[in-house]
Amino acid sequence: MTFRICHIGCGGMSVRGHGPALKKYRDGFTDTELAACCDLDIDKARVFAGDFGFIKAYSDWRKMLKEENPDAVSLVVPVSKTASMAAEILSMGYNLNTEKPPGMSPGECKCIIDASLKSGKKLGVMFNRRYMPIVKKMAEALSGRKVDYLRYDFYRTGRKDIDFSTTAIHGIDTAQMLAGELLNDVSIEYQELDTTPVGNIFITGLTGNGTRVQMNFFPDSGMNGERVFATAEGFAYFLHIPIWDCPDYPGVLREYENGKQISEYTGELSDGFIASGFYDEHRDFYESIRKNGVSPADMKGHLRSVEIMEGIRMRKQTVQGSQ
Repeated sequence: MTFRICHIGCGGMSVRGHGPALKKYRDGFTDTELAACCDLDIDKARVFAGDFGFIKAYSDWRKMLKEENPDAVSLVVPVSKTASMAAEILSMGYNLNTEKPPGMSPGECKCIIDASLKSGKKLGVMFNRRYMPIVKKMAEALSGRKVDYLRYDFYRTGRKDIDFSTTAIHGIDTAQMLAGELLNDVSIEYQELDTTPVGNIFITGLTGNGTRVQMNFFPDSGMNGERVFATAEGFAYFLHIPIWDCPDYPGVLREYENGKQISEYTGELSDGFIASGFYDEHRDFYESIRKNGVSPADMKGHLRSVEIMEGIRMRKQTVQGSQ
């Protein structure tokens, strides 16, 4: 039986990451059909369809879903539109894989979760760091060990966003994933800068299992990069994550014990959409549908990340743990 996918949103992020990932999935799973794609700009949708192998192009996503009746929908639209569209797509009866953040507030996220539960359809959230091969390698190394301390340094250059929170959530989500548990109460400090409206952001907190987590965000630091340091039961780990346009590509993970380096894993020189996790996040979600398994998305964890993201946007100094 053919497995049919529709994609909504044919902008830059889709062209760079999601389109190539969907094409590779179709090529690897030959019973897959890229049924249709949609964008408000029909010309953009037609180009996207031609580039990545979609059969049809639409400018009306509701019409597309009703006519194509896909097995799964991929949603990549502006963050202000994501939550309302996600809830409606799930309510219409379609499995949905949506870009991060799933909502701009915990309330929006809960509406999406409710829509998924009521419809019985699977919901995936594409936090691509979780699916990067080299990040998964660090998660495997830390698994089963008590992480004592974890620091996530998040560097960007030339970012002038008034609201940096929807980018910072990448680090918030990945830090919690690597620590192995969600953060409880967190404190947030802000450093004003002359070069960018948002300034630097510093978050500290403890997870439920006692891991001390620090996250440092530098939106105009002079480089693009994300680096992680962690200690766990006498071991130390240094991870350089291969994000787009960064000097750390293809990434490296180093492990130390008793003052000596005991392992080094270098990321593969693969296409950016693979190294960046786009392919894995699509593949894992669609395979969960095919096999009637559990969705790889941890909405409870994502909800906590959104709570902290909202705290940054509102310039809070503390964000209490979920009750």
